[in-house]
Amino acid sequence: AQSFDGFVLEFHLAGHAKQLVHLLSQRARAAGLVFVLVVPPMSPQFPHELFSRVDFEDYAPLVDYFSLMTYDYSRPDSPGPNAPMDWIEENVLRLCPDFDPDRRSQILVGLNLYGNIYGPAKGAGDTVIGPRYLDHLREHGDSAVFRWDPEYEEHEVVSDSAGTSVWYPTLKSLDARIELADSLGCGMALWEIGQGLDYFYNLF
Repeated sequence: AQSFDGFVLEFHLAGHAKQLVHLLSQRARAAGLVFVLVVPPMSPQFPHELFSRVDFEDYAPLVDYFSLMTYDYSRPDSPGPNAPMDWIEENVLRLCPDFDPDRRSQILVGLNLYGNIYGPAKGAGDTVIGPRYLDHLREHGDSAVFRWDPEYEEHEVVSDSAGTSVWYPTLKSLDARIELADSLGCGMALWEIGQGLDYFYNLF
């Protein structure tokens, strides 16, 4: 009734629900709907493989796209970048190591439009979206230092007055990830519209 183009299914145990995915796939095909399955990456936060290459190969005929959650690499108890470049590539190659254009094009590399702020106390951290990020810069801009990390290819904003470290996307970091996804033959999934800065969309 809403005339949607399709739907997205997200839960961490997607690799253990083939019967459900198969049923939804049948319904989606019959209705002419696009079916996107969200799948978790391997990361320090997900040390166990919740969605494997075998799962990818089994599910590929059933869904149109896989939205790969290549963000949230770091957490408050282990501050750092949101989505290191080499980690993104590792996760794509883990699912589809051979360059098969049809299969690679089903993978949508997750691109975070939000960031994270970490405080001086151990375990202190929170998510930052556009308005809060701008407020932080206005309040602590005089002491803020922007640092480009060449290893992770992300910007970090360190503020001595606030005692904080903020990892938030920039045009440079976003552009690098768009280029990486393109070089791997993948698409992109934005998480999420409205969380970033308006001029981010100039890249798309």
